[in-house]
Amino acid sequence: KTAPRGYAKDHVAVDLLRHKSLVVSHKFRDAEISADSFLPQAIKVFQAMQPLVQFLNKAIAETIE
Repeated sequence: KTAPRGYAKDHVAVDLLRHKSLVVSHKFRDAEISADSFLPQAIKVFQAMQPLVQFLNKAIAETIE
């Protein structure tokens, strides 16, 4: 396979550069959603996702500029 345009075919992360989309997910059971502790659990999951969100926001902003 080839590398995306602008990248060398032997780029160290060429396998990652070929991806067209990224997905982050977390499944909660119904009992977890109904529990009083759901909000802190949800916040913990969103905090874990934050580095990826920040990376994507920066990458998109640099592309737009």
